[in-house]
Formats: sequence, C-alpha cells, structure tokens
Amino acid sequence: MSYPLPAKVCLTGQDCRCPSVTLFLVPEPLMPGGYILHLLEQATVDDPDAPPRPDIPLVESLETPTVPGRSEPPIHAELRPCTTHLPDPERLHAILHDHLIIDPFGLDIGDRAEVTRLALLPEHRIGFRRGEDFQAESVRQAMLAVYRHFDLDQRTPLVYHGFADPTTGWFELRTAVA
Repeated sequence: MSYPLPAKVCLTGQDCRCPSVTLFLVPEPLMPGGYILHLLEQATVDDPDAPPRPDIPLVESLETPTVPGRSEPPIHAELRPCTTHLPDPERLHAILHDHLIIDPFGLDIGDRAEVTRLALLPEHRIGFRRGEDFQAESVRQAMLAVYRHFDLDQRTPLVYHGFADPTTGWFELRTAVA
C-alpha cells in the first residue's frame, strides 16, 4: 500500500451520510506480520486544539444493542478520500508514538480533527473479533467488508477510541443476548 492510504474507511449508518466510526490499520509492533485495527469514533471536534466532546446521539446509537427480531438501521462500510493538508510533524510524531502506531494505513494524518480524536479519546483494547462476533447483522456485514478491504484475518485485535462503552451495543458478542 502507498503511504498514506488515500482513503478513509468509515462505518456509516442510521440514514446519516456522516461517518460514525473511521478505521485504520497499524502493523503490530510486537508481532512481526501482525496488524491491529483501530476504530475511531467521530466525536465532535469544534476546535482542533480543544478536547473532543461526545456526540450523544452517536454514542447512544453505538451503545444500543439490537433486539433479536426487530429491524435494525443499516450500517455499511464506505471509502472516503483523505484530505491533503500537511500535519504538524512534531505533534503527529508524539501522538503516534504514544499509541505505538507506525505506518498507519487509512488514518487521515492531515485532518487535525481526526488526529485530535486519536490523541484525546479514551482508548479501549477490545481484543480479537471476527465478523460473527458483532451483534447486529448490518455491523457484521460492514466489518466483514472492512476485513476484506484490508485483506485481514478476522482474528485481528481491535482498539477502539471513543466515548461509547465497548462492552455494550455493537461490540458485544451476539451470543451474549441469548
């Protein structure tokens, strides 16, 4: 892949054209040939020098588990072009170093709001997930498209950066509903 990857991978849904989560891939520093998939909530960033604030409807949509037998809003994967702004190299180096990120594929390093989200959102290590592990059918299909896009083994560990609770909603194992 070329660096930086000229497209963001986003999960969108609920009749909204704006992304809910963007995803980027990072080589695993402790496991040669391995990767980590980072999921970055699109929290509101009014000022790139101020901390992000929760987007309450977005967080609620991520935390709300789907009830079996009820219709769910469609969620799908989407590629979007990255911006071409030049990042602040010192700030970017510090942020990537803090998160053990080397050569991210799909992270829009020229987007100050995206870099601010990465720097300041809470980080949750989710562990290994397969497409089948996501509770909602539409999310399972979207994540399967993401794994195929990056040509990943579905057992790639995930790291989630965001305000939503990763133990509920779309991260929760679907078998936990039973």
